[in-house]
Amino acid sequence: MSSIRVLLLSNDYVVHTGLKSIFEGNDIKVVGNTSSTENIWPIAHRVKPEVVLLDIDGTEDDPGAMLQRLHPEKIAILVMSRHNSTNRVQHLLEAGALGYILTSETTTEMIVAAVRTVAGGGQWLSPRLGAQVVRELRGGGRFTQREREVLRLLAQGRPDKHIAETMATSERTVRAHTRKLKDKIGVEKRAELVAWTIEQAYQK
Repeated sequence: MSSIRVLLLSNDYVVHTGLKSIFEGNDIKVVGNTSSTENIWPIAHRVKPEVVLLDIDGTEDDPGAMLQRLHPEKIAILVMSRHNSTNRVQHLLEAGALGYILTSETTTEMIVAAVRTVAGGGQWLSPRLGAQVVRELRGGGRFTQREREVLRLLAQGRPDKHIAETMATSERTVRAHTRKLKDKIGVEKRAELVAWTIEQAYQK
């Protein structure tokens, strides 16, 4: 099985070395790293990563603008940050990020699972963000119980296959629920659906 090719961006040396250590022994290979947002595009063009892992803490550049530039290149983008601001999370998801990890609760297993998930086209959110969604959904009367469950799992970044297995149903049914949710909320993309759910959770 081929390794998942990852490009790291962080201005923290400890983060660089820590992530490399985490990925060793797993099916993940660091093919490049940089501390400069200006270098991310030429490096990505040269090393052709499947995932770009962005540690956005400490940078003054707008990560959303950088994501919008990388997103059309079909590179999965996973963001790491200590901030759980709903505006920031929503902005980055809408800009093209497939995952958002809170560094305060990151474990070895979590970061590996997150990279694997976004590399496969799925979405990933830290459990604390998902917990916010769970609390909001418990009191909601707008959606059916099954739709609330789909929203909860989508907000946790779970792919359709995982959602189907958790709910003991088919992937086709999960996709049907997702289409209905998009229609109810008035969005077109899966990332917009997740961003909306997170925003509602933080407004509670």
